Amino acid sequence: MNKKEIAQAVAERLVLSPSLVEGIVDAVHEEIVEAMARGERVTFWNFGRWELKTTAARNKVCFTASPNLVAAVEDAMKTL
Repeated sequence: MNKKEIAQAVAERLVLSPSLVEGIVDAVHEEIVEAMARGERVTFWNFGRWELKTTAARNKVCFTASPNLVAAVEDAMKTL
């Protein structure tokens, strides 16, 4: 699923325009990037967290899924 498909699905679920939702997705992305650039960890409760791990060789963006997200995906897979 790509950004446009996610925006379309969320727009349908919330009865909003896809372009509005895509703008919101872009804004959330920008905020995550800027927070991580400042060295902050970004956490979405029940979703996961992003953090920047820095070594002498490179910077690495890491995402850790929350246990609730993992459980929700596993439950959703059972219904497919």
